[in-house]
Amino acid sequence: MTTMPETFADRRTQNGVFVLNPEWLTSRSFRFRAEPRGQEMSPALRFEQGGAVAGYDHPNEARWTIDGGQLLILNFQGQPTCIMSYAGQTDGSVALAGIFVDPTQPDVPTNVVHWLFENGEQAEAAETNRIPDGQRGAIVNDPTSAESLSVFSFYTPNFEPMLIRFVSGIADNVNCHCYNLDSEGVGGDGGGKKVWQFKTERLIHCSDPTSNHSDDIIVFADIDIAVYDKMASGLKSALEGHDIVFQRETGRANDQANIGVIAFRRSTVVSRFWTDVLTIVEQTSNWDQAVVNELIANKPYLRQIGLRTGFLPSEFWAHSQGVFLPLPHKCVLHHANCISTIDGKWLQLNAYRELFESSKSRSIEAFTEIKRLLTMVVWSFGNLALPGPYGNIRFDDALYVKEYNNFNEHRLVVRDESLIMLNQDGHISCKFNEFYMDRARKRVMAVGVLFRQKVLQGDQKPIFHYLIASF
Repeated sequence: MTTMPETFADRRTQNGVFVLNPEWLTSRSFRFRAEPRGQEMSPALRFEQGGAVAGYDHPNEARWTIDGGQLLILNFQGQPTCIMSYAGQTDGSVALAGIFVDPTQPDVPTNVVHWLFENGEQAEAAETNRIPDGQRGAIVNDPTSAESLSVFSFYTPNFEPMLIRFVSGIADNVNCHCYNLDSEGVGGDGGGKKVWQFKTERLIHCSDPTSNHSDDIIVFADIDIAVYDKMASGLKSALEGHDIVFQRETGRANDQANIGVIAFRRSTVVSRFWTDVLTIVEQTSNWDQAVVNELIANKPYLRQIGLRTGFLPSEFWAHSQGVFLPLPHKCVLHHANCISTIDGKWLQLNAYRELFESSKSRSIEAFTEIKRLLTMVVWSFGNLALPGPYGNIRFDDALYVKEYNNFNEHRLVVRDESLIMLNQDGHISCKFNEFYMDRARKRVMAVGVLFRQKVLQGDQKPIFHYLIASF
């Protein structure tokens, strides 16, 4: 640890001992991390005067206070979820740390340590175009843009490749908020009562007009989606005359909602709707989508609360609409529903990609970045159909595989617009020709098909391998 600059020492210390005070705390931003996961939950969390937490939006970190020289992080009910103390300093930047307290089991110790690292002047400048306005996970925001849109999604780690594909298609001027359901303690790949409750609680919070979200339009979306065009203009048109709109399930005249894509503006009536959904889910354990459709079909109920519901146009397409609607001339997004496995969803998205994708600029940009990073980072290597990676791979300057010993993964070759993995005999074992860059969470990914004779002959469905790295 290094000594603080003299100019800061007067404000932060008394007799050489660090003193936490509100003036210092509210005048800077902090990187918020959780260990041992190593997850950065916000690059620029801020403590506002009056006790609100900004730059990060989660029920467990809603308020703050200082008591006895320690920083108390409080949930939205005022319960302490972390008591943070001075944990040293590096190059004049202070660190605070404390053990996370699970508010549902406050007497049960956890092994999760929350850290706050003070952002210095250089870090503050780097955050100018990445000001988080709300949520766990990194956020990309272009403050000069006229569009104001936030997208909220939920995932489990085994669906990480699908999440990268989804976020990579979202415009850079959109705020992306990604909840790890495992980290939230609810688990499940998008199903089950605990997941439905958690998602609906977030919907209630985000639709509340008193919340700190400044965006005009809020979107909740599943991650088994490929985004091909900007969403904002289509959403604004769909919301004209409506408080909330849903993706269509089929496209029939008497259609039902697919809550894999939802868009709304914050209002008391929308928050009331989601509160009613949560009440029914908690009382009946019914599927949240079924509850939503029951309520929006109840016209007396809608008139009573004053809620105007509608549907998104066919440009916000789901595979379940394919039997009832012609393919859209312009596709904003493709929701790969009607299949549950990640490799099955991937195959479906790829089958329509040539029809829907109008530009390969994002793929080319991602490929360029991946080539630059090949020898610089550690790559997570795996199979889309499996719940976790095979292991980690490094490449030396000649692109030979290091730190991973398997016959099929020996050397990588860059050829045209592809990455070719060779086995130890020099034969092709995999051709990576899909490239994605998730700017919000700083991930890049290459995906390709394993070269097996049965796959090449069409006797076996494709086996997808991936390489994922952080940058």
